[in-house]
This record gives sequence, C-alpha cells and structure tokens, in this order.
Amino acid sequence: MLISTVFICRAPIRNTAVTSVVRYDPDSNTTVGYILSGSASEIHFALLAIPTQFDICEHPLLIPVLMTEQFMEVLSTVIYGIKGRLNAVERISKNYIESSADRGYCSRTAEWLSNETRSFALCKAQMHACTLRNIFLEQQLDMLGTWMPIALLQDLQKSTSLLKQRIAYNRSNIEHLKVDSGVEIRLDALKTLVSVIAPDSRGFFTPRKALVKGKALVKGKALVKGKALVKGKALWP
Repeated sequence: MLISTVFICRAPIRNTAVTSVVRYDPDSNTTVGYILSGSASEIHFALLAIPTQFDICEHPLLIPVLMTEQFMEVLSTVIYGIKGRLNAVERISKNYIESSADRGYCSRTAEWLSNETRSFALCKAQMHACTLRNIFLEQQLDMLGTWMPIALLQDLQKSTSLLKQRIAYNRSNIEHLKVDSGVEIRLDALKTLVSVIAPDSRGFFTPRKALVKGKALVKGKALVKGKALVKGKALWP
C-alpha cells in the first residue's frame, strides 16, 4: 500500500484569501480535500470551474494552482481599484497646486494616502506569499517521482507541463502587478507633494511658484521677510 501525500496551501493574510488542503491517494489515483475562503463569493466561479478544469488538466496539484490563480484575480481587482482612485486624486491635487492649498484638503488627502499605501503594501505582501506558493508548487511538480507511482508519471506528463506553464504565467502576472502604472511610486510622490503644500506650524503654505515645473524654492531670492530659506541654495536640482 502506497502512502498518501497531503498538500496544504495556506492563505495569505486577507479575509478573501483562499486556503486549499488536498490529499492524493496513489492507490486509487484520487485527490480529495477542501477549499476555505473568508468570502464565498470570491471562489464561487472557481468552484464551478473545477470539473471543467479537471477535464482539461487532470492532476493532483490542479486545485492549489487554480486557487492561487483565483486569489491573484482578487488582488488584481484591489490594485486596479487603488489605481483608479489614485488617478482621481492626482487630478484634484493638480488643481490645488494651480490655485492654492487647502488645510482640509491636505488632511483628507494625507488620511486617504495612508489607507491606500497600507492597502497596497498588504497586496505586495500577499503577492510575495503567492510567489512562495508558486515556487513550492514548481518544486513539487519537479519532484513527482518522490510521491507519485512510477506507472502514473507518464500519464501525467502533459498535465504536469501544462501546470508549469500556468504557474510561470502566474509568477509573471505577479511581477507585472507590482509595477503596474507605477502605483507605488505615484503614492510616494503624492505623499511628498502633500507634505510640501501642507501648512506649516504657523499656518503658512509653500508659495505656488515653488511647486510648478520642478523649479527651485530659492535660487538666491528671499521668500520670508527678506531672508532666504536655504541661504541661496536650491531645494530642487
């Protein structure tokens, strides 16, 4: 009697993440297990697709791969939402720069930036977790001979190759999502902008001409009561 193999793919830190636990029985060549998600709606269509997926790729590791793909779809939706909101805030910020700053605007934008930056950082951590899961699954596919009956290896050769292709695509998708539309860099740039136009402790705002077209704040001219802010040195190159 051959020993069954159990695979546990724990969910990253998110209530909509997906955990899958599967056990492969080599004697009967069957896979059983369960799928757990904090939100049933997130995996509804993935569950409906499982029978069709097995028709295309009958493999013991199909479920972990499928659930990783499904979770990446969830993360894609979250990141696209951040990107859309960032586009809108950037347009508003430009209008404020062209006119004048507003204390309430700075406060609201700073709070929004904090929330979106935290959300994007969480997405990055979850994408890294998915990358580690993909690495683990690739390793198991390369080590099929250690837990799969030799007689079945040839039958799974095509589906194993297909799963490797899907994992490679998933890993590429993760790397592209990390840099999609420069979300992280733009969030950092907007935080810098808000900190510059925010009122100082005396309630004054940075002059508009210092914020436009990358010009220096000083260039040797005094801005406050005849005194230069940085003794004639530019704050921007």
